[in-house]
Amino acid sequence: MHFSARPLLLASLSLVLLSSAALASPPPPAAPNAAQIEADKKVVETVTPAAQPAAADPNLAPIVNATPRLKLTWSGGEVPPMCIMRMVLGETVLPQLDITTCERYRDTTIVKTYEKDGWYGSDYRYTASPADEPVMTIMYRVVGDTAEGTAIELTSSSGGGSGRFSAVEEVKVQGNTLLMVKHIGGGDRCNHGLAKATVEDGVLTYGFFVTPADFAPLAFGNNRDLVKPEHLENSAASCFGIAYYQNGALDSVEILPEAFAKDRKGWTENYYKQACMNNLLRDAASKRTEYLPAQFKILMQHFLRLCTEDNIKTQKALARGEKAKSEGVR
Repeated sequence: MHFSARPLLLASLSLVLLSSAALASPPPPAAPNAAQIEADKKVVETVTPAAQPAAADPNLAPIVNATPRLKLTWSGGEVPPMCIMRMVLGETVLPQLDITTCERYRDTTIVKTYEKDGWYGSDYRYTASPADEPVMTIMYRVVGDTAEGTAIELTSSSGGGSGRFSAVEEVKVQGNTLLMVKHIGGGDRCNHGLAKATVEDGVLTYGFFVTPADFAPLAFGNNRDLVKPEHLENSAASCFGIAYYQNGALDSVEILPEAFAKDRKGWTENYYKQACMNNLLRDAASKRTEYLPAQFKILMQHFLRLCTEDNIKTQKALARGEKAKSEGVR
């Protein structure tokens, strides 16, 4: 799924462009088995994953610029931010654009162009819009060059609302043409917004923020039939983890303890399995926060075994009994 074609001021609504290949569905999880759970725990606790960068601010993804270069250039100067955004703005990703004309988008006008905090950006507004109407901001910066010699681009946008779209793409300049080398994607904040991107020795590594609803699909090959949408929180404000990829393949998953340190009012009441997942993640985070794909799959197997409807009903009944007991003592 790509950007829907929408007016500029709405371009930063929640979008999910992450494209992972779907794998075969795992067999239905077996009933809880104490011996198996203990064996799984030993695997999780003894295998050490590769170290990953610290969590990033979802509002503006920090980029380690292995190649100290801010802007993408061509013979006529800098490649305009609008040109990079336009490549992913429609129903399909554009394979190329003419740099000499690509900034002329519908009836928009450039308010200003600037460099800010390591970013190259422009503000845009519709020509017929009032002067006090919020502008759309598009910014990008070069992350580095891949082994193929292409430039890695990060684009982000905002348009007066709370949404902020961020993405990582591979593009290159060929004469007066901007070419899309590899469309990777992005999203709105926790809905697959870009957390981090680096290029080391020509290899691109990047991380997308993920929500609780993404966890099981991430572990089991993007199979979204494992957990119903109404069972887990999935808003753009619920950054529970970061999925790291290297050259397109899942490399590791980092869970973010601050997101589930306490049950958030509304989430646990509105999403049936959220409290159960929070308890599981709190226990897991006390041991480690970074997981290799095989380890993360084991963690989600625990979730599927333990957070069943029957188990949740039992947990709620026990909690009510403990509360009544404590109130009786007082």
